[in-house]
Amino acid sequence: MSALGAEWGKLWSVPAPAAALLGAGAVALVTTASLASDFVVDVGRGTVPANAQLPLADALTPAVQTALTLVATFALLPVTAEFASGSIRSTLWAQPRRVRVLNAKAAVVVATVVPAGLLAALTCRAAAVVLLAGHVSGAELRPAAWVLDALRTTVLFAAAALLTLGLAALLRSTAGTLGAAAGLLIAPVLLPDGASRWTPGGAGAQFVAWSGPDPTLCGVVLLGWAAATYAAGRWWFAHRDV
Repeated sequence: MSALGAEWGKLWSVPAPAAALLGAGAVALVTTASLASDFVVDVGRGTVPANAQLPLADALTPAVQTALTLVATFALLPVTAEFASGSIRSTLWAQPRRVRVLNAKAAVVVATVVPAGLLAALTCRAAAVVLLAGHVSGAELRPAAWVLDALRTTVLFAAAALLTLGLAALLRSTAGTLGAAAGLLIAPVLLPDGASRWTPGGAGAQFVAWSGPDPTLCGVVLLGWAAATYAAGRWWFAHRDV
């Protein structure tokens, strides 16, 4: 419990983590609003039929993917900031069990990202529904659709955070970790669907949008990447000198 309390206190003792997490929500909301507004404008111009409907996933999935860079920034700070400042030595002096330290960091990060993901998903979905007005399918307004969308977004945020934390433990560099996280979480969406579904970014996009031949498998792939990367980072953190 002391390790959890210490990590919680350190996380919120500086403004950068809160700024990153708030930025992620803001980016997701602005992107959603922009995509929904563009669709309504196209309807008004006549380039899209007046009775056309926009699948909410077409607005929400790009918004969530855009926000992942800031989610990754939030997740890496508890590790890379301590290595950059040298305070990791004090942390490990106070708690020599390195695995416990990293597990505490992961618990604090995930416990924060989960409610943030839920709030971001529900806020963005509400904004899209309001802006699209009658251009949304009735099925997407059902409570079950809201709940499932929020849960999938939350799983993606949590998996991205855990994967990034594992990368931070492996690389110990803010720039290096952020670059690697972006390469795994953002860049793969540019690949063909058949290839991207085996990457964390591509699998995450198809899982959140619930698209592709097997979105359930994409969820498993996403969680597998997160678990494997975190396990590798935890092993390296436990066996490498500071």
